[in-house]
Amino acid sequence: MVVEGGEMDAVLGFVRAGLGVAVVPRMVATRSGRGLRVTPLARPGLHRTIALAHRSDVAPPRAARELQRMLLEH
Repeated sequence: MVVEGGEMDAVLGFVRAGLGVAVVPRMVATRSGRGLRVTPLARPGLHRTIALAHRSDVAPPRAARELQRMLLEH
């Protein structure tokens, strides 16, 4: 069974009650308190998936295309 929840305190409460494990953001895990073992799944660092949005019926201006090029390079 899989349960999803947005209220992190409730999710961690389920884990404390022995109802399973949870994948939570690191900042939630570090404040989880006693009674839980935290196992990092990735090395610390800042990561974010981003997207560049523009109207589909209008070609993006040159500045937007250049921004897209720069973003894709990095």
